[in-house]
Parts: sequence; C-alpha cells; structure tokens
Amino acid sequence: MISSPSFNNASLQKAVVNSDVHIDELENLLQQNQPIDWRHLKNDSSQTPLIVAVVENRIAALQLLLKYNADPDMQDRKGNTALHLATENGWVK
Repeated sequence: MISSPSFNNASLQKAVVNSDVHIDELENLLQQNQPIDWRHLKNDSSQTPLIVAVVENRIAALQLLLKYNADPDMQDRKGNTALHLATENGWVK
C-alpha cells in the first residue's frame, strides 16, 4: 500500500497544512505513494487529510486529495465528513 517509509500520516498532514505555499510537495508525496490506504491516515482528532484541508481552508490541497482518491465519506471522531465541515465553513450552499 504505502511505499515510502517517510510517508505517514504526519508527513501528509503537514504537507496539506503547508500546501498554500508548497502545493508541489503535496502532489509529489501523493504521486510517489500510490496506492494510498486512506483508512489509516488520521490525526489525533481522527481527522483525515481531506478534513484537515477543509479546516485549514486549503482548496488546492482538497482538489489534489480528491484527485488521488481520498475518501470524502470518512468521518472524524465526531462523525463529521469533509463535506459536513465544508458546509459549516460556508464552502457549500
């Protein structure tokens, strides 16, 4: 599944947060680690990289994660999906 030993949840979450400046680093990380098992990539709050992209308002990262098949139906520990949070943040009307 995940091919690079340096690819883990922390490295992906950091790349998402920094994607406003380094979107190319996020894309390289995603390209080099296909296929990605998204089920095991959650932070301490059970947030997926896709949810972090929404919370951090990283639209380009969100688009890239979806391009690489991030699962939009995965929930955080409160039962929220990226779509729920995007709606709460006014992204979806």
